[in-house]
Amino acid sequence: MIPQTAEKLDHVEQYYFSTKLAELTERHKKGQPVINLAIGNPGSPPKHETLEHLSKKVLEQEMHGYQSYKGTEEFREAWATWYQRHFGVNIDSSSEILPTMGSREAIMLITMVFVNKEDKVLIPDPGYPIYQSATRINDAQPVTYNLLPENNWLPDIEELEQLADDTTKLMWINYPHMPTGAKASKEIMRELSDFAHRKNILLVNDNPYSLIRNEHPQSLFTEGNTAEHLVELNSLSKSHNMAGWRVAGITADKGVINNILKIKTQFNTGIFLPLQKAAASAINDDEEWIHSLNDEYRKKERLGQQLLEALGCQFRLNQSGMFLWAKIPNEFSSSERFVEYLLNVKDIFIAPGFIFGENGEGYIRLSLSNKEKDLRKALFKINVSLQKIEF
Repeated sequence: MIPQTAEKLDHVEQYYFSTKLAELTERHKKGQPVINLAIGNPGSPPKHETLEHLSKKVLEQEMHGYQSYKGTEEFREAWATWYQRHFGVNIDSSSEILPTMGSREAIMLITMVFVNKEDKVLIPDPGYPIYQSATRINDAQPVTYNLLPENNWLPDIEELEQLADDTTKLMWINYPHMPTGAKASKEIMRELSDFAHRKNILLVNDNPYSLIRNEHPQSLFTEGNTAEHLVELNSLSKSHNMAGWRVAGITADKGVINNILKIKTQFNTGIFLPLQKAAASAINDDEEWIHSLNDEYRKKERLGQQLLEALGCQFRLNQSGMFLWAKIPNEFSSSERFVEYLLNVKDIFIAPGFIFGENGEGYIRLSLSNKEKDLRKALFKINVSLQKIEF
């Protein structure tokens, strides 16, 4: 007999892509391969020099011990320099940076540290589903705030004022926004920071898409320094094609970092040393890499837009990040129905908008992280289908 699970599990479902990818694997085994355009999984490796650096360090004998919870000084200094170069933010590398094993670990740690049972957490709709899952796992109450197309998918300060009360402890934002690709100006960031300060709320910007298809990278630290009520997450998964490396970081005030360390030290040690060294080398002087990466994304962006047009979807221009967000054709009653149609009839898988919240219904999210040939193949399949040509 299976032991009874904790009540919190009643409110947490298995991650949508976990179950869907299992379905795609079964289709592949049956000889029904699917073009997967749903997942934000970089289709190319990091730059060659980064891989060479990693391979050399792995062979050194002293690289394989447990590491500091706070990360190496080399990595933290590289992270601070990287923040200054791209965001104009000054960080004390000795106390205001905490490396984490991906952003998900950071999201869970922050929720555990700053939210009590039945406290409220402000979560964007649409938004990354993990914010809500982390809240529920910690027995707190998710309170969604609306992001709407008529407001350019930005928070409404007046609505936030009405939603927040004395039990609201944490608020998640994510700009450039996933899934909509919306960008937030310095003015909006400053308004949100002021709101959080007035309400004594910890405001966290999850910022992994800041350098992708975005000419003006933006940080929550608009004044150029950290602040006690602000936290920012960043990751090398997307910007440097290191998704499987699980190298990310929390940037925050020293007091915030020290409190997070109290929980982090109970669960794991530091990131594998060769990974930290290779990651530090990757973000040092990475302007040429970012420029080249964005050239590739711009090519795929045009293909993705052509694909969406062929499908009869509507979308906004000037989106940022590694996805395209689009409204489904009127003849489909839901994003799930449209996605299942593409999957079962066209062998193409795109993420349905409903998984990101109620305001995501009626939309789809197309990933640009795939290889260019996959987008071309999908576009060919749709165009041939439209011409009613039999394969």
